Amino acid sequence: MLVLFLCCSRAVLVRSLLVCIVTLLGCNYHYHRHPRLEEAMQITLNQQQEQFIAAQLASGNFTHAEEVVNLALRLLEKSQAEHQEWMLETRAKVEVAVAEMERGEGLDGETFVAEMLERFQQARRQQSESV
Repeated sequence: MLVLFLCCSRAVLVRSLLVCIVTLLGCNYHYHRHPRLEEAMQITLNQQQEQFIAAQLASGNFTHAEEVVNLALRLLEKSQAEHQEWMLETRAKVEVAVAEMERGEGLDGETFVAEMLERFQQARRQQSESV
């Protein structure tokens, strides 16, 4: 069993991120105060997760298990930020589309499908003509 001790000065942020990643990874966790560290969290990984970390260490990409976990946390943070940005952009696009529809500027579904089918048929005709 691999047990990681992570030290942090921003315990709330790190705790939130670790809870997210631990939940995503499906491992058990509990908090443990290390006598020499300001704040530490003990995480118990399952066998598959341990093997993954061991493989990363064996590959030479990392020298300590904490590096693997730190990278995973950074990637999770980046992924969540990108998702949040995508959600904001999508909501803005939906609001624009709704406003266009309310002004009568949008296409109904039948017209859209008919136009798409015509484009596909044109592409096929061009493809068969060039062969």
